[in-house]
Amino acid sequence: MSPGGLLWLVGAVLGGVALLATIMALEWAWEVRDRRRFLPPGQLVDIGERHLHIASRGSSPGPTVVMELDAGQLSSLWWPVQLRIANFARVCTYDRAGYAWSEPPREEPSLASRVADLHALLQRAEIPGPYVF
Repeated sequence: MSPGGLLWLVGAVLGGVALLATIMALEWAWEVRDRRRFLPPGQLVDIGERHLHIASRGSSPGPTVVMELDAGQLSSLWWPVQLRIANFARVCTYDRAGYAWSEPPREEPSLASRVADLHALLQRAEIPGPYVF
């Protein structure tokens, strides 16, 4: 490779790294801004290692309906359904670790860690059982 070609390659790589760093810094700044602009509509609950978001509505006696969403869905997609259920039962939606207002997990999530998160969330948020999922 000629010296001019090598110089061009090094410049392109360094330019790409600078562009990537700029994009990452902007993304971080926008996330900070959005956390201030879009406050969680429910409650952020400390479950020990992080905070998870839960929204609870309704106060009827009886079992609490816990809406378990498909992987990757945000609780806000189900709020219209939650509002209807709240007319006759207490109902909760929550965001899994790493989604919407919930903080990310410290390690790769597993079924066992998700179950433990939900159990801790319901206990720490003082959501009474029995539960209907």
